[in-house]
Amino acid sequence: MGTGKYLTALRGFSFSFSPQEQTSFDATVATPKHLWQDYGAVDNVISASRLKHFFTESFMLGGTFTTRTGFKTNPQKLDSENFVGGVDLGYEVIDGMKAQVEVLTSKSFYDMNNSDYETQSRGNAYYFAFISRYPQKSIMDLKYGYDEITMDKEENYLLKSKFYLSRMDKGFDASLSNFHNTRQDTGWSRHIHFRRPMEYYYAGLTKPADAVRWGELNATRIGDGIDVGRNTLGFRFETFLDDRFYNLFDIRNVHNVNGKFIENVVRDELSVRVTDKLTAKLLGIYQKLPKTIGGIDPFVYDGNTGDFWLNSAVKDGSDPTTKTGSFGLNYDFFDWLSLDGIYERTNDYSLGYDNFPRNVLRNDTDLSAVYYQNDNAYRAVNPYLYDQNNFPQAPYEFYNIFKMGLRVSPLENMDIYLDYTRNEFQAASLSSDNMNHVGLEITYMPIPKFGMLLKYIYSRCQDVDRLVAGITEPVGHNNFYAEFRYLPSKEDEIILQYGEGNSSAIGNMNLDPYGGSMLTLDTQHIIRAYYRHRF
Repeated sequence: MGTGKYLTALRGFSFSFSPQEQTSFDATVATPKHLWQDYGAVDNVISASRLKHFFTESFMLGGTFTTRTGFKTNPQKLDSENFVGGVDLGYEVIDGMKAQVEVLTSKSFYDMNNSDYETQSRGNAYYFAFISRYPQKSIMDLKYGYDEITMDKEENYLLKSKFYLSRMDKGFDASLSNFHNTRQDTGWSRHIHFRRPMEYYYAGLTKPADAVRWGELNATRIGDGIDVGRNTLGFRFETFLDDRFYNLFDIRNVHNVNGKFIENVVRDELSVRVTDKLTAKLLGIYQKLPKTIGGIDPFVYDGNTGDFWLNSAVKDGSDPTTKTGSFGLNYDFFDWLSLDGIYERTNDYSLGYDNFPRNVLRNDTDLSAVYYQNDNAYRAVNPYLYDQNNFPQAPYEFYNIFKMGLRVSPLENMDIYLDYTRNEFQAASLSSDNMNHVGLEITYMPIPKFGMLLKYIYSRCQDVDRLVAGITEPVGHNNFYAEFRYLPSKEDEIILQYGEGNSSAIGNMNLDPYGGSMLTLDTQHIIRAYYRHRF
């Protein structure tokens, strides 16, 4: 479902040097390898270095330089190069008010061994941000900046804000970064949740649901609109009052570097503990988009280029703007019993589901495009979506989603969760718990060394293959999954699985960190056994 490709393995070394407390230098040199590549095969080498110096406690100047070189094999020859260098500074005007400035430039050379295909590009990127915190407290040393600002134990309220401006030239090319994946919201972030990740069970050796990983997920759950060829202006304001009130207001405006409008997105999230037992949540999202261009999809884009895919079902001049409003209540009858209900009204058929399942109907392999360079004609992949007439097209009609969940914890370290969803968008499927379904999940860890998970879901949805055949009637699916874990020591773990659930035991893959997604609709008769050891 993702729109990007990720590094799978690295071979290399890192170096860190701090000649004095105010100065640090870090460098990494490595060569990536994919899963099926021989360990000794090298087709590219990357490096990244960072120099940082604090001139005063409130003023920092830094420099960053990255490289990536690619090689042709048999024989091995240099074929591509990418260089990115930049400077940045941080200045804390007063405690709790900090300004950041970054300026970068890039230079790239590709297909250096073929004069017909050889290309090069150059571009700059600029970023300015102003971050504040109240009550006032120094934020100069925070490694992750705004996202690391949290309420201290002695504080009962916190106000924090961020204002940012960004520009990236079309020719800016940072081969070690992919901004396409963070420019838009994640699907699960566009819905209300009361469910808690089962931390004590999902943890295992790597603890994917702990505070560190949640911080990483939370930092990128809301898009920032920043990408190559874009000018972006954004503002975010968050309010915390004890553990009883939380509000997030976020707005961004995006144009391309030529001034053409791309999007306006406004979001407001509110969570209030009305009483010690009752919690209420509100979420509103308004995403204004330009009128559609006939044959171009307004949402699905290429994870490598950032360009939107072809979609013959899209008519010219329609309004693809989306709006979402949702409200939810959770009541804790006792520590071991709680009930929640959520109502959502929206016309979002794409972003709220990470473009699933319609993104499955795509072709990104045919050499169907022709372009000319140096008086020569070349064929290239021209990715397109097909059979999209089976899904709603702009302007989008509103529909309703009703969700309920019952959590029961009859024993210590035992969680039983029963949930139900009724969604009028019947093609909603396994990317989250917004599909039509009834589910039961039991997690139990009777002793610290042994745990189990049992999960059953009955779901109904319009299957993609049947939709293509013209059959719109939803089909029922049954999925049973079981997992048992034994931890003989802090460094070892033995896992036994039956079927397919919502996560991978060794990869921690999960489309929805709240546990509402599934990897398959139907029970898979597969038995797996894993042994893991942390060295």
